Amino acid sequence: MDGSFYPNFRTDILRMKFKIYVIMIAQVEVKIITESGKYALSEIKGLKEETYIKGELDDRSNIFRFKWNDKDAILSVGDNCILVATMDIVYIVGKSPKFHKDEMFLSDEIKEAKKYQSENGGYLYYSAEWCEPKEGNIIYSACGKTEKGAIKKSLKYFD
Repeated sequence: MDGSFYPNFRTDILRMKFKIYVIMIAQVEVKIITESGKYALSEIKGLKEETYIKGELDDRSNIFRFKWNDKDAILSVGDNCILVATMDIVYIVGKSPKFHKDEMFLSDEIKEAKKYQSENGGYLYYSAEWCEPKEGNIIYSACGKTEKGAIKKSLKYFD
């Protein structure tokens, strides 16, 4: 299972000394950029350039964590990989079980979506969206009744 990734199905927020660091689900392309990156890549047996991998990205340190041949491994964005896409979770409240653009409320915050749902009724959905890292354009989006379900569906996009 080369390049397999088992996310914890939640974007983890770590609070450290009043700063918030986000660990996000991401996809990278293995690409040697620096000499130190070349050396570090040689330590991961069987991993070659131009391989696409899903894993977790620490936005503070640009360290990318993933599983390779059932072992934990890391790459460094800018040294031996480039960021291809990141995943965002969007919360949707719809007035009916079917999606109608005119009848949807979108939010990045679950509390805000649940408050809207309690005041206006409707159904709560989760959308896991793969986005381009710089432009923020949505590449692919998958919806589900649970956050875990939406993430599972969206992870299949790059398989």
